[in-house]
Amino acid sequence: MNMTPGTHPTLEPKRRHSIAVFMMLFLLGAPTPATAICLSPPGDVTASGVTNVTDVQCMILGALAELSQAPYPVCAAVQILDTFDQDCNLSINVADILIVIALSLQQPLGTLDGDQDGCVDACLEPEIPTDPLAALSDEFDDASSVDSWTFRHVFEADPPLHTTFDIDTTLPGSMVIDPNNYDDPRFADTATGPGWFQDRHGPYAYKTVTGDFAVEVSVHIGTVQNPDQLPLGHFNSAGVVLRDPSSYNPQTPNAVGFESWIMYNVGYQAGFVGAETKTTFAASFYGGGESRSTLFLTPIAAPTARLVACRIGSHFHFFRSMNNGQTWTQETHSPANVWYNGAGLPGNNLEIGFERPDLPATLQV
Repeated sequence: MNMTPGTHPTLEPKRRHSIAVFMMLFLLGAPTPATAICLSPPGDVTASGVTNVTDVQCMILGALAELSQAPYPVCAAVQILDTFDQDCNLSINVADILIVIALSLQQPLGTLDGDQDGCVDACLEPEIPTDPLAALSDEFDDASSVDSWTFRHVFEADPPLHTTFDIDTTLPGSMVIDPNNYDDPRFADTATGPGWFQDRHGPYAYKTVTGDFAVEVSVHIGTVQNPDQLPLGHFNSAGVVLRDPSSYNPQTPNAVGFESWIMYNVGYQAGFVGAETKTTFAASFYGGGESRSTLFLTPIAAPTARLVACRIGSHFHFFRSMNNGQTWTQETHSPANVWYNGAGLPGNNLEIGFERPDLPATLQV
């Protein structure tokens, strides 16, 4: 996020499941089985609390009733198909009678009951996966959810780049970030404070996402003193960073030239309120030196917007809504709004997105 000290950006996701359905296979959680119509105890057709010869007799009467299409016998606690259908195949026959006989004799059901709990396995409900997107989405309405995010400065053993980074605490229903005055000692330039440009970093919390996705976030930029007041320092902005995990090399943690990422944000840019799309290539793409960033700035009406960054294979596209999702605008890139390192470089020249075949399947988002 491009931010300098004194800003108070807040990120407020408005919709759960912001990762698209393309992620289903990657995000599926562990299923939790649940029993369906398995009597308790198994085979207790009469609901007497035990399974015995009385249940066998009632089961035989139920099978005969099914065969003659007569009403189910009153010996059953509940006169419905499920009571007598012991193997859950939607029919009643001698196989169901044999199951109740085995249960009354406390005999195992063999391959019908793989977990040997007395219930025929076919009577278990289909395994229902957990919500595949719950671990990635965040409504920012629970302060403890901050623990589900990875902080770049912690993982990469860097000094913190913020004075405040919390969820549902400073401002209810929001993630609040207040950058500090840290200057990266690797760079002897006039830049003040943290910021995402080339090999420089800003405050960053992420989750890892694999495959095609769309991530949506609602962003508002304000000052620490007044969240509704626009900060006027250049590049006070917030949004999302889609980063190659290999941007950090633990073998050479202070080296430059490894950063590879894409950014989408809104805020006060170079003297105006605007949206920014930025693509950064590692130095190996250029033959050495620092990583290089190319950014495209588009003036907008206000420092509050809903943003969507979408990945489809190696293509990245960006969409912005200034009216809470009623209408959307796709960001465009042209020489008219390009800053730094040239719009014509490979990967930078798509009019409606970036082409980044160099980025891996799994990104920090």
